Amino acid sequence: MICIQLSSALSVFVIEHLGAAGTTWLRMCFGAVFVVIIVRPSLRSIRRADVSILLALGTVTGCMTTMLLSAAERIPLGTAVAIEFLGPLTVAALTSRRSRSLIWPALALVGVVLLTEPWNGSIDPLGVGFALIAGVCWGLYNLLTQRVGDRFSGITGLAITIPIAAVVTSVFGAPQVIGGELDWWMLGALAGIALLTPVVAFGLEMLALKRLTQTAFGTLLSIEPAFGVLIGLIVLSQLPTPLQLLGVAVVIVAGAAAQRGGGRSSAAPSGHPETGPITAIGDGVRRDQDSTSHPERTEHAMPRQQSVDIRHATIADAGTVAQLLHDFNSEFQTPTPSADEFATRFRVLLGRDDVLVLLAQHGNTPAIGFALLTLRPTPYGDGPLAQLEELYVRPALRDAGIGSALLRAAIDDVVRRGAIELHINVDEIDTDTRRFYERHGFVNIQPGEDYRMLCYLRELSSGTRPQVA
Repeated sequence: MICIQLSSALSVFVIEHLGAAGTTWLRMCFGAVFVVIIVRPSLRSIRRADVSILLALGTVTGCMTTMLLSAAERIPLGTAVAIEFLGPLTVAALTSRRSRSLIWPALALVGVVLLTEPWNGSIDPLGVGFALIAGVCWGLYNLLTQRVGDRFSGITGLAITIPIAAVVTSVFGAPQVIGGELDWWMLGALAGIALLTPVVAFGLEMLALKRLTQTAFGTLLSIEPAFGVLIGLIVLSQLPTPLQLLGVAVVIVAGAAAQRGGGRSSAAPSGHPETGPITAIGDGVRRDQDSTSHPERTEHAMPRQQSVDIRHATIADAGTVAQLLHDFNSEFQTPTPSADEFATRFRVLLGRDDVLVLLAQHGNTPAIGFALLTLRPTPYGDGPLAQLEELYVRPALRDAGIGSALLRAAIDDVVRRGAIELHINVDEIDTDTRRFYERHGFVNIQPGEDYRMLCYLRELSSGTRPQVA
């Protein structure tokens, strides 16, 4: 927060020469160079489904920064930040799923009125408008950053979206720089500012949003208007009136009261999974042992508690299991045999003692998810090793605890069969799925060691690679 406000305040001195859009563009250009050098992102990790959200986040990031600097050019920094804060505050209220939470954005609006003092006629309406647009972008930025942060490990997503932001802001920024009064000291200043924001500030926000709900993150952001006022006073000598200070206090109180929760809805204590009746609150999970992983979660809403029945699949369920597996692969554009080909194989596999398929369903409704496990002998114990091959829940029913229920039932079943370990394969970049399994007691580091276990594979000529059906 301090980095963002300090970089905005320092940018004001450059805006006088290059304009808000030009200043933003050069900041994003320097930021893109720095973050790419630091992270060295692999473009091969980008799936087709990721492109739209990466483009959206890059665009929103560039627009948010441009609009905030445009506002700071016309109105005090603290006032601009307080108005902009209406965006994430509204997101926090809406995602809390409590109707009374909408009171807080309304209260914050009262604080903004006190800050702008429209009755004095001194406020710049264009500056307020820019700040409001920045607020919309800020709210979208938080939502998209969380999605991108969950999809890519560390700040890899940032190393992709900041270059996108640099390209987007060049549309208006490049002409301002070309027609402005560019001097060498500005390049040095903007390089330093870019390290603050976007590199350090946005990177830390992405890491924070991996662990926090939108509402909890919005709560932490509630003190940002105060930092805006403080930095504006120290750096820009913008002295607020007592009424404006009251307005800032009202905005902060509204932001802090909007949500009192802290962790992501998917959070749960790590360790051995719970035992008992198969009724759960938690995540579904999407995983794939193929070379491309696919997170199941497509939103981060609070989970809905639902009871689910788990039963063993029989040979008669071969067609059902086949269709679920085919839909699973098709949803994420993974090469897959046809459902009929799967069904033929499952009629054989479901008759074996070393293959286990669990189906999830509500009462007599069609199956809504499944877990596929195999068992193999090992000389390291009297029991077999179990491998979780697939775990899938229908898209419309995710985030309802069905994936957790299937996983617990699978663990209980292989334990009864004497299995000594349960193995899974998860792609390193699939942070959401990794977090799901870690919460259920799975590790990729042996006790007492300090290095991770890896899985290697080699395609064999005796088999044929499936095509998308």
